[in-house]
Amino acid sequence: MGAVVTLSQARADGHAARGGSPEEEEAVDGVCDRRAAAGAAARDWLATQARVVELWRDLLADAGESGELVEALDAHAAFLNAVAARG
Repeated sequence: MGAVVTLSQARADGHAARGGSPEEEEAVDGVCDRRAAAGAAARDWLATQARVVELWRDLLADAGESGELVEALDAHAAFLNAVAARG
């Protein structure tokens, strides 16, 4: 088994090989963390939008509305849920 290397050592060694600094690595990690967080936030937002669309659909259906609008809201909610479920 090889030598144990800490994460900070691996980062420093990796950047030294590529000519980058540990500070640059932290900046890259920060961007990656923000992108991952943004993706999760976007999926949460999409799921929330799907619930709002489903609420409107239910309100319209309870009021006796039928036809294209209810069908469109069903389709839109399904689309939003499908996109939100992707990860």
